[in-house]
Amino acid sequence: MKNFLVAIVFISMFIGGGNVYASDNKGPMYTVTPVLPENQQKNITDQFDLLVKPGSTQIIQVILKKQE
Repeated sequence: MKNFLVAIVFISMFIGGGNVYASDNKGPMYTVTPVLPENQQKNITDQFDLLVKPGSTQIIQVILKKQE
């Protein structure tokens, strides 16, 4: 029974392996820029690191720009 299962696994690998295709995708076609609020930690400009009280919420904003 064990040999039968091993044979099934090998056969399925060859038959159902599928094809892999390469793409000339050059990455995302957009940029994301954070709109930093006043309570942003100093010297951090590419991500959000906010000073907020525990349990509070804050709405954040980003700018999405499509690259040509």
